Order: sequence, then structure tokens, then C-alpha cells
Amino acid sequence: MSDVIQLLAQANDGLSRSLQRWGDSIRRGSMDPTPIILVGVLLVAGLFVLRYLTGRKRGRACIEDHPADLFRRLVDRHRLDRGEARALSDVAAANQLADPAVLFARPGLFDRCFEDYVRGIRDDDLRARADGEIARLRTRLFGALGAGEESAGETR
Repeated sequence: MSDVIQLLAQANDGLSRSLQRWGDSIRRGSMDPTPIILVGVLLVAGLFVLRYLTGRKRGRACIEDHPADLFRRLVDRHRLDRGEARALSDVAAANQLADPAVLFARPGLFDRCFEDYVRGIRDDDLRARADGEIARLRTRLFGALGAGEESAGETR
């Protein structure tokens, strides 16, 4: 224990002497102020960068405005598998929806988009299977909300 205290005392003495020499050279005017100014500028710049980065992290905590990010978060929240997410994405693209996430909020639009999609399937067996999968997906997204019903506040 005394060895540790002795080492700390020696380190403190060394630091004190270094700081004293540095202060003496500044007082005498023999030290170039450029390194001090450079350190100050770097510290201020570092603080600005740190503030910028922490502000960005806080901004990411809320849902971002990018439609793909919102869509991905909704897929994760509803625990959709890759095929279900792909079907939603494909149907949104086929119906030229700018934001595929709108299918999660508007059951009427969901129904209209998927009706058009199913109508394009020529094979009866495939169409029947697609109808069943779409019905299961609709139930997962909207629960007991009946076919043709709109969510509160939806405008056509």
C-alpha cells in the first residue's frame, strides 16, 4: 500500500514540476502561444462535434421521416415474415404508393390494393391460396376490423 502512495506522490511531483516549468515559460514569454491556441480550437471543435453527434442520436429515437424506415419498423412491430413484408412492398409498388407504410394504417386501401393484385392472378388454385394468405395478413394487421371498414380518421 505504501508503495502505491509513494508512486502517486512521485507522479504528482513530476506533474507539478512540469506544470510549473510550463507556466514559467509562458510568463517569460519564451513559449510560442500557437500550440495553446491550437489545443483550445481543437477542444471547442470537439465539443461541437460531440454535441452534433448526441443531437443526432436523440433525433433517431423518434420514427424517421423516410418511408422505408417506417415501413421496416412496422414490419418488425407486427412480426411479419419476409414473405408478408415482400407482398406488402410489392403491392404498394404495383399501386404506385409513395409510402408503403400507408397499407398498415388504411384497411380500405389495403383491401383495394390486394383485390387488384389477386385479380391479376390467372390460376384459380393460386388465387384461392393468395386470398387465404391475404385474409390472414389482414387479420394480423387490423385485427377484428371488418372488411370494408376504415380506420378512424381515414379519408379517401
